[in-house]
Amino acid sequence: MSNCTVDENLASWVMSAVINLGFVSVLGSIGNVYCVCCLYQCKRTKPAIRFQLMCVFSYMLACCLITQPIVSFIYYTSAFCLYPIGPRVKFLFSTLNSIVLQLERASLATVAVFRMVAVCWPQRQTQWSRMKVVVPLQVGLVLYTVCGWLIYGALTGFMLLHGDGSVMHMNVFNAGSSIVKLNTAVYVLYYAVPFLVTLVASVIIIVRLRRQEQVMASGSDPFVTKVVRSTSLVILVNLVMDCPHLVMHLLQDVNIPSVIIHMIFFHHLTINPVIFVATNSVYRQDALALLHRLLQVCHRLLHRLSQVCHQFLPRSSTSNQLDSLEINETHKNTTNSLEINETHKNTTMED
Repeated sequence: MSNCTVDENLASWVMSAVINLGFVSVLGSIGNVYCVCCLYQCKRTKPAIRFQLMCVFSYMLACCLITQPIVSFIYYTSAFCLYPIGPRVKFLFSTLNSIVLQLERASLATVAVFRMVAVCWPQRQTQWSRMKVVVPLQVGLVLYTVCGWLIYGALTGFMLLHGDGSVMHMNVFNAGSSIVKLNTAVYVLYYAVPFLVTLVASVIIIVRLRRQEQVMASGSDPFVTKVVRSTSLVILVNLVMDCPHLVMHLLQDVNIPSVIIHMIFFHHLTINPVIFVATNSVYRQDALALLHRLLQVCHRLLHRLSQVCHQFLPRSSTSNQLDSLEINETHKNTTNSLEINETHKNTTMED
């Protein structure tokens, strides 16, 4: 990497971003795994709704567990010129990371639309919330996202690999006329449209909920109502954190604000699971019970480890001196006892 130079102005920010993403990957993996397990075991929520939410949290889990750690490593090594990474490797994992994040964004948009239907037209919810509807929809989203990026790469000759190798650099205003049109189309289809659909659906849900006290039709299950409320809150938080991210990609300038905005954006991978669990009493109680059991297990392991260390580690000189004193004291007591017994025996014999 002889032609590589380190940007001193961004170096400290890049280090902070990598450390931040490390915490996000660990905590986000734990939170999203728990959400997927809770939804899988929950029998009170409709299967179609559970499947949609499991897809959302599964995409976030894949980002935390697989793509984001690798992209962070590539970002770090490229920024500090530590190891030469080929453009194909950068393109592969950057594209996978982008696909996963955009699948999450599109899935949240569909969840918002389904929640809007459940709030505004409860009688139609049973027609929409069926596995025959949501499964083909998720498959279509995957094909739509993957095929779109493959077509984009083919049409541009993978020109997005120039620079630092990140596919996220749209450069909407700083490229040739044909590239501008193509980048604008990609930005609108994969960034703006899902965001706007989610935003409009969320606004309609909020307005509707202000006009009525219940989320769904009369007599609805309170547990399902809590799931709908927690899902709506997750959607709103995601919108708030995604808005600066979308504006940054529209302008696309690699600088300190870009690094900070990305750090804020990726925190939604940890905040969303916390909100979803915390706003649902059943999931929250199960999480607290699981945490209590884990703490008990950790306490037993630490206690066992201390016993093993005390048994096998070399003892200090102070401990050896104390042991010698105890042995001498025991020997002295034994000797005195034997002398007393001998004296008592002699006295008895004289009598």
